[in-house]
Amino acid sequence: MSGNTGDKFDYVGFLASGPTGMATAGKFYYASQLLGAGTAYMTSQITGQDSKAVVLGSMAGIAFGYGVGGAVIGSGASEVAGSEFQKQLENK
Repeated sequence: MSGNTGDKFDYVGFLASGPTGMATAGKFYYASQLLGAGTAYMTSQITGQDSKAVVLGSMAGIAFGYGVGGAVIGSGASEVAGSEFQKQLENK
């Protein structure tokens, strides 16, 4: 298991991503960062990769995903809430 060097598939990272994704679903930003960075560090140690690069990449990915996900879900949630509020005003 040498990580994702060359043509090899990174099975350790792949298998660690599922539980990490489940553990961070619905968590606050800092909890997601800590869990993601911890998992990235653990898998980099197992596979012998450079821990600094892996952890920084993980943290950047979480920051980007959290921001995009919040923007998409936030705008959708506010539209749903606004339409429900409007329906309640019209019914009274």
